[in-house]
Amino acid sequence: MTLDLSPEQIVHARHLAGASHDQFQFAKARGHYPNARRTHIIGKLGEIGAHAYLCDEGFRCDATYADASRVSQCDIIVNDVLRVEIKTWSACHWHDLGRCIAVKQLEDVKRKCDIVLWCVVSANDLDPEQGAPGDSCSVRLAGWSEVGDIADAPVRKTGYGNMRKVMNYQLDESDLRDIPSLHERLSEG
Repeated sequence: MTLDLSPEQIVHARHLAGASHDQFQFAKARGHYPNARRTHIIGKLGEIGAHAYLCDEGFRCDATYADASRVSQCDIIVNDVLRVEIKTWSACHWHDLGRCIAVKQLEDVKRKCDIVLWCVVSANDLDPEQGAPGDSCSVRLAGWSEVGDIADAPVRKTGYGNMRKVMNYQLDESDLRDIPSLHERLSEG
């Protein structure tokens, strides 16, 4: 399932990403990954795309990702019950780095969500430094996972080149549950 984001949605993602980047810029604790504006923009594009899809499918959604004061919560609450975390990668990093949850992050993920929805952002003019798309961007909903699926995934050290290497639970793409089955899970709560 792929959605094309509107220019307004892209501008909204840039705005939200700027706020979340600034919120963590001077954090005392080191995160699981570097605090780069580019990664915040990619994440917000995925969250906005997933939110739009869920709303278009008729689900009632609380977009917690859009409220900086709720950063410790999941990204979207569906039908007041199901807590959904959105994890997003750019298309160029999906194969090697996608579908990962840092080993040190798993307990936090278990605490704040029921499922993870995996997204891939494609933009033909994605700025490699800032991650900011121009006027065109699509979000592919690649699949979803129960939190238990992630805990059962193999642990791998991911990263290449000069990237900091991180120990991650990494699912294979074939391990993701398909988007049609997401409807049933969301309806269950």
